[in-house]
This record gives sequence, structure tokens and C-alpha cells, in this order.
Amino acid sequence: MSINKERAQQQIVNLGLSVREMAKRCQTTTTTLANWLDGKKLTAGSLEKLAAALSVTPEWLSGAGSSEPAGRRAPSLQERVTILAKKLAEMNSNKLQQDFLLDYLVKAIEVRVIELS
Repeated sequence: MSINKERAQQQIVNLGLSVREMAKRCQTTTTTLANWLDGKKLTAGSLEKLAAALSVTPEWLSGAGSSEPAGRRAPSLQERVTILAKKLAEMNSNKLQQDFLLDYLVKAIEVRVIELS
């Protein structure tokens, strides 16, 4: 069982969810959610839970099909930065969430730079 981590992270940000909120939607812990996103201990059932919580299909979350979930417009880089800045400001000392969001932000900027090149 595999997961496209970038798609999962993108959708979490698109929905404006924190890691804690996402874990709650999946009825699991933040540690287990982190394992799933890393492809560890990911079962068909956990992939279904994750996909449902993200409002996408398990197939899309596994990397199949279009790069964007059906019916959703990808936020602009400016929108992503604004969302992430707000989330980072809300987090006092949650290092896991901060690292997650900063990693996503760096990747989003790298993608945009490549697109502009």
C-alpha cells in the first residue's frame, strides 16, 4: 500500500487543517497519521480513512490520475503562504506541525520557481 505524500500534504493545506485536526478526522493519533503519510503501517483501511478525511479518492491519494482532486481549484502560491503563515502563528511550540508546514511551503515555492523558469 502506498500514498502520494505530496498530494496528501497539499490537500491538508487546501482544507486548512492542522495535523491534529487531520488526525481527529481520521480517528487516530498524530503519530499514526505521520506514519501513514510516510507510508508506514498504511493499510487499505487506513488509506480509506485518510482519503475520506481529505475528501478525495484512495486512488487519487495513491498517486493515480490527475494531479488535482476533482472539483477543486489549487490555491495560488500566495494563498498557500497566507494559509501556512496563519497556521504557523497559531502553533506555539508544536514542532511536528511547524516542520510539516514549513516542508510543504518550501516544496510549493520550489515548484513555483521551476514553473517560472
